[in-house]
Amino acid sequence: MARDIYETDQNLSHRYVSLARKIGMRHKIPVGGEFCRKCNTVFLLGKTAKKRVGKNKMVCFVCLKCGAVRRKGFGKKG
Repeated sequence: MARDIYETDQNLSHRYVSLARKIGMRHKIPVGGEFCRKCNTVFLLGKTAKKRVGKNKMVCFVCLKCGAVRRKGFGKKG
C-alpha cells in the first residue's frame, strides 16, 4: 500500500511503513527490505533509491532522501 500511495501522499506512505515496522517488531515478524530503515521511505528505484552492485557480491540500495545505505549479499558462498 505504501508504494501505491507514495505518488499522491508521501506522508501517508511513511506512516504505512512505520506502522508495518512497529507491528513486525511487536510480533517478531520480518517485514522485508524494501524501505529505508532511517527515514521510512519506500524504495522506488530511480525516484527514492538507487541500486548498485559491488565487486564483493553485495547489492547496495542508497536512499535519495537521507543518504542511508542498505546492503544485501547475493551469490553462492563457498
